[in-house]
Amino acid sequence: MAWTGLAKGLSQTFSWVSTVIVARLLTPQDYGLVGMATLFFWAIQSLGEFGLGAAIVKRRDLPDEQIAQVNTVAVLFGLAGMAVVCAAAGPMSVFFATPELQAVMMVTSLTFLVSGFRTVPSALLQRDLRFKRLAANDTVLALSQAASALLLAWLGFGYWSLVLASVIGTALGTVALVSARPFRFAVPHHPTIRAVTTLGGEVVVARMGWYAMFNADFLVAGKVLGKGPLGHYSFAWTLASLPVEKISLLVTRVSLPFFSAVQDRATSLRRYLLAMTEGLSLVTFPTAIGIGLLADDVVRIALGPKWAGAALPLQILAVVAPIRSIATLLPQITTIVGETRFGMRHSIGSAFVMAAAFFVGSRWGTAGIALAWILVYPVLLLPLLRVILGRLECKLRDYFAALRPALVGSAVMTAAVLGVGLLAENLGWGTAVRMPLQIAVGAVAYFASLWTFDRSSVMATWRFVQSARRG
Repeated sequence: MAWTGLAKGLSQTFSWVSTVIVARLLTPQDYGLVGMATLFFWAIQSLGEFGLGAAIVKRRDLPDEQIAQVNTVAVLFGLAGMAVVCAAAGPMSVFFATPELQAVMMVTSLTFLVSGFRTVPSALLQRDLRFKRLAANDTVLALSQAASALLLAWLGFGYWSLVLASVIGTALGTVALVSARPFRFAVPHHPTIRAVTTLGGEVVVARMGWYAMFNADFLVAGKVLGKGPLGHYSFAWTLASLPVEKISLLVTRVSLPFFSAVQDRATSLRRYLLAMTEGLSLVTFPTAIGIGLLADDVVRIALGPKWAGAALPLQILAVVAPIRSIATLLPQITTIVGETRFGMRHSIGSAFVMAAAFFVGSRWGTAGIALAWILVYPVLLLPLLRVILGRLECKLRDYFAALRPALVGSAVMTAAVLGVGLLAENLGWGTAVRMPLQIAVGAVAYFASLWTFDRSSVMATWRFVQSARRG
């Protein structure tokens, strides 16, 4: 986590600066166009990997010959994914009534030409707990993508700056990853690797369900509301999710290999799940909610008046972002405890329910779509949570007890931030004084709440981190 956190911190700082500058150089329509392209692209990317990486991490006893066969299969799926994206580019451009979308999708599909080579090296590095190497690769990818987007936007490439930056970042990151953990290829023999492909198939169908659920809102916004509102909504989603997703990735990148290492010990799995959930909530809850509380100022000052339509959905999406962050651990547990089939059915059913909720919410614009996340998504997590906790012999109240410190602290922080805002408004203070004061008071209130009401929980989490680092 230390290596991953260092890499993410450095790359995130540069990415945030780059994102703000690029947003000022581009338009909501540019982001909306690229958002349409990524709807289909990321779905095929998940299918192209076919869950093979997760299967390698879980099946720690695979011989080299089988891994070599899987390596070949991963590359073949990557090439097939590129072909599928190119074939779908024309119909997708007709569906969205956006002719330029076809060229964007075809160029973006080039990432499949190289990404198929990264599946096995990445999985092996995770399985071997070589996170220093993985952190270096992530840094190369993030920095090259952010720098490329910034340079190309400054040169006037418009939406092509986002497209080409994705291709450049993926290519350089793949080269770094394969150089760090090269592995040979072998002719696939299906009976030999059937167990791996079966597990991978169940994992990838579950991922496709999760993907559909997490992108149905963009599909509805693009089709029903158009490019402009989609651009506002997608950028609001990015702002609400970016810090939370990076923090979640810090934990989920290391959690699956550790879950795999203790997969036969329910007590250890339960301890890791509860401790990681509490640790994630302590960081992501105040971060996301703080962004939501200051959404108007963030959008107005950092992005300018053309992005004013992103403020309201940002406020709403910031509430559900921390829930999404702690939920990222649940699909990993289903893979480890052998509940991939249930996870597959659950994710598909959730995708249909959320798509219907987004369509109904679109009657009230982007805010209505964002509100569907708050009203429906937490309810859909309960069946998955009950199955996982049952396999780990963990009570539901113990799981929610792990969230109590973050919930109480965030409530106190919210009251403090709103109180300072009201006071500043009555005294006539400007944004330059009010916003930094709200941030400072909110941070002090949050940590004071943790130390006052949940000192034992915070210290227990710290001791868990210390013991994990030593062991």
